[in-house]
Amino acid sequence: MEFSGHINRHDGLEKLMLHGKVEGRRTRGRQRQTFMDSLPRFINTPSKNLSKLDIFRQTEDREAWKSLVVDVCARPDT
Repeated sequence: MEFSGHINRHDGLEKLMLHGKVEGRRTRGRQRQTFMDSLPRFINTPSKNLSKLDIFRQTEDREAWKSLVVDVCARPDT
């Protein structure tokens, strides 16, 4: 999660890949889930319900992202 915050603060191929916005044809079948699609499932709790956009905005603020990562890592289920 710390690395995803680092990648989201910079522009480049890594950021495009993390968000799943690579050009080209998609394969047949079920759409693949990107890492950014799975982040709300890891982060959200009954008291905290963040959307993908909220999470992305928090990655741009380094201190807010650090506190979020610490909170998630401190939970007993992680």
